[in-house]
Amino acid sequence: MSKKIIYLLSLLMALSLVFASCKKNAAGTGDLTPPPVDNETGKEDANQDTGLFEDYNKIPVSGAIKEYEVFQNTGRDTYRNPVVVSVGNGVVFAFGELRYETPGAANDVGINGENTVDIVYKSSQNSGYDWDSQLKYVGGQAGSKENAHGAPNVFLLNNNKIVVVATAGGGIGRTAYKVGETGKVESRVEYIFGTISGTEISWGKWTEVQLSSSKIIDEIKKVKAATGREEVFNQYGTAPGRGVVLNSGSNILLSLVVANQGSTKTEADIRELMGRYVLKGTVAGNTITWEAVEGQPIAYTTQNVTLGPWKETQLYGGTDTEPKFFVVPSPWAPSSVKNLKLGRAKGKNQTPTATSIVASEGAAGYVDLTGKWFGKNTYNPKDPKNGGNYSILTHVQETGANLAMYVLDNASDNFDVKGTWKVSIPDVTGTAAKSSSIDVLPDGTIIAGFEFGRPAEVPEGFDSGKLYKVFFARYSQAYIANKTGN
Repeated sequence: MSKKIIYLLSLLMALSLVFASCKKNAAGTGDLTPPPVDNETGKEDANQDTGLFEDYNKIPVSGAIKEYEVFQNTGRDTYRNPVVVSVGNGVVFAFGELRYETPGAANDVGINGENTVDIVYKSSQNSGYDWDSQLKYVGGQAGSKENAHGAPNVFLLNNNKIVVVATAGGGIGRTAYKVGETGKVESRVEYIFGTISGTEISWGKWTEVQLSSSKIIDEIKKVKAATGREEVFNQYGTAPGRGVVLNSGSNILLSLVVANQGSTKTEADIRELMGRYVLKGTVAGNTITWEAVEGQPIAYTTQNVTLGPWKETQLYGGTDTEPKFFVVPSPWAPSSVKNLKLGRAKGKNQTPTATSIVASEGAAGYVDLTGKWFGKNTYNPKDPKNGGNYSILTHVQETGANLAMYVLDNASDNFDVKGTWKVSIPDVTGTAAKSSSIDVLPDGTIIAGFEFGRPAEVPEGFDSGKLYKVFFARYSQAYIANKTGN
C-alpha cells in the first residue's frame, strides 16, 4: 500500500472521530448543532453538595455564575413561561410549559381548548450547576387537550410542600369559536399539591378551583368587559409566575385573569378585554377552600373599545386585605388608551395606574429582597441578613424584546427604580425575549428563568416571532449591582 493511500486512510479516520465527537456534543440531536449555552463559574469554590457559597470572597462577580438552556425546543414542541423556585439548601426547581406539535404551540396563550400542553419541570440539587437530564411532569403527562394545563402559578408553602395552580379547559385563548358556540370549551382553573423529597416531587391529583357559594364563571359573567358595550367577561385563567403565600403557608392569594377574547373568525370579532378576580385559598391538608377577596371581578377596560390597555395581572405581595398587583400593558390597544408602561394596583377594588417602567406584554418576574439586598457590599453568605430593603423586577421593554432587570427601592413602595440592566445571554443573538421569573438562594445569589432568543431554524407554519428558548441563570448580587449601577 502506497504512503499516499495510507495517509488518506488516516485522514478519513481522523475526520470520522471529529464528526463523532461533534454529534456527541450536540446534546443528542444527531446532527452538528452546537450544544446549548452552558456557562458556569465558581463551581469549585462552592459547597460541593449544595452549590451554595460559604465564603463571600469566592462568589464570582465579573460574570454570570451559571447560564444554561434548561428547556431545549425540539422540532415542533416548544417551551414557554419559566418559573424558578428555590426550596432551600441548594435545591432548585425550574417549571415551564411544554406545548406540543401545532403552530399554536408558540402562541402567547398555550391553553385554548385545542392544544395539548403539559407543565413540566427539572430539578437541581446544587443551586443550578447541574440539572436533570430528563423532563418531569406535574401530575403526569396530559396525553390530550382535555387534560392540558398551562400558565403555572407556583406556591411554595414550606420546604417540602408545593402547590401549582394552572389554567385548563378553554382558558383565555382566542380561537375560531366564540365562548358559547359549539366547539368552544369552557374555562377552568385547577390546582395540585406536591410533596418535595430532595429533588423529587410526588404529586396528588388536579382539582378544580371552585367557590363554595357560586360558580366562578357565573360571577365573571356578571361584569361587563367595557363601558358602553354589551359584552361581558366569559373566560378566565392564570398568569404564570410565583404565587403569594400568607400566614406561613396556611393561606394563599390567587389572582385570576378574567377576559373576553372574542374569536378569530374575522378581524371585527377579535377582543382583548381583561381584568382580575382575586381569591384567597385556605389550605387544610391537601385541599384548598376558596373565597373571593374582592366583591366581584374588577374590569380594567372602562372605555368603549374592543382592545383594552391592560392585559394579565400578577400578584406580587400584600395581604388579603391589601393585595398588591402589577399589570402588563397591551401593545395592541388603540392609541387613545394605549400606555406602554407597567401598571400597578394596591388594595382591593383598585384599577391599574401606570408606573415609570417602560413595558409590554408577557409574564414578569419579581422577588422581594427586604433585608437581603447587599449589592456591592460584603455579607455573610451563610447567614445573609441586615441588608437593604430592595426588590428585583424583570420584564420586557418592548413587544417580544429587550428583557430588563430593575433594582427597586422598597422604601416608597412605589416601584422606585434605582438601577436598570438590559439582560443578555452570551452566544444568543438579537434581543428577543418574553416571560421571566426570579428568586433568591440561601447564600444571597439570585436565580432567574428567562424566555430568551429564538432558534436558528423555524419549523414550517410557526411564527418565528413567538419561538423562544428557556434559560436558567444565576448571578451574584455584586454582578447585578455592577450591571444596574446600584
